[in-house]
Amino acid sequence: MNGIFNAVKSVGKSKKRCLDKIAMFILESLYKNRQLIVSSDFNRTLPFCDYVVDRWEKARLLGFGEGTSIYDSSLVFGDVAVGCNTWIGPFTILDGGGFLLAQIVPYRQVFRYIPMIHGSGR
Repeated sequence: MNGIFNAVKSVGKSKKRCLDKIAMFILESLYKNRQLIVSSDFNRTLPFCDYVVDRWEKARLLGFGEGTSIYDSSLVFGDVAVGCNTWIGPFTILDGGGFLLAQIVPYRQVFRYIPMIHGSGR
């Protein structure tokens, strides 16, 4: 907590700079703490966003199957269907835009494209 007070004192009268300094201190502390935990538990280092965003909640919000997780560093375009219990790793791109529906099935390292007629649904 002293770090926050020291950050506030060091910026002077500018409220904006003060708030920026506090926010940066909090974000850096969050990153360092999460990085230490993940590194210790799983021997890996991730981008900041993947320490903050819940992978299973993101998958749920995207309408993916139950038990599926998707890293926040993954990009999803267009109409993508993902089954249950599927792991979608970091820095992946799921592109179901245009004339194709990308369908991801669980426990497969590759996925298939299903041709679609332009303008039609699933």
